[in-house]
Amino acid sequence: MNAPAPKTTPDAALGNLMAAALDVPAATEQSEVPAWAPDCRQAADPVNTLDGMAPQDVLLSVWNAMQNAADGNDLLSRLEHMRGSIARAAYDDTQTAAARDVFAERRRQILAEGWSTAHDDEHDAGDMAAAGAAYALNAADVLHPFSQGDGGGDMPDCWPWASVWWKPSTPRRDLVKACALILAEIERIDRAEADALQGEGGAA
Repeated sequence: MNAPAPKTTPDAALGNLMAAALDVPAATEQSEVPAWAPDCRQAADPVNTLDGMAPQDVLLSVWNAMQNAADGNDLLSRLEHMRGSIARAAYDDTQTAAARDVFAERRRQILAEGWSTAHDDEHDAGDMAAAGAAYALNAADVLHPFSQGDGGGDMPDCWPWASVWWKPSTPRRDLVKACALILAEIERIDRAEADALQGEGGAA
């Protein structure tokens, strides 16, 4: 007794007809996907797969596993970039509102005020450190009136620029601006030291 012929799905039948018309090999019938098989059309969620682990730990674990199996420089480069993004995301999650505000103010100074690195490098006499100190002193004077001067508001003697640029606000806002200015000064010092070392290397 002959075995019954396998059933052909409508899609496969249509493919066979088109193949015959175009004189190309007919498509092979695909086996039915088991009901328990995962839907590969959607990206897997590693956080759900590895329950109990923090998102950044899951992603770092994925990075380590993929690094051990990698065999191409391009793949390693992409994974290294991914790891950097994960580390930054994890770090951002641990930042306080104060730290985020300082970095946001630093970006505002660069983008809105035009204080680029080239601009900052021209102010190499401690101007940004002095400006940061002025805002910090003003905040202290407001928080504890007359502890640092006139009770807050007036421009401190250490302010390095024209009075039109002196823009005090609340103590917290002044401290945010102070931190951003001091950060800019630190970055300027680091760049100057790096340039000096590079110059010494070139001279050698």
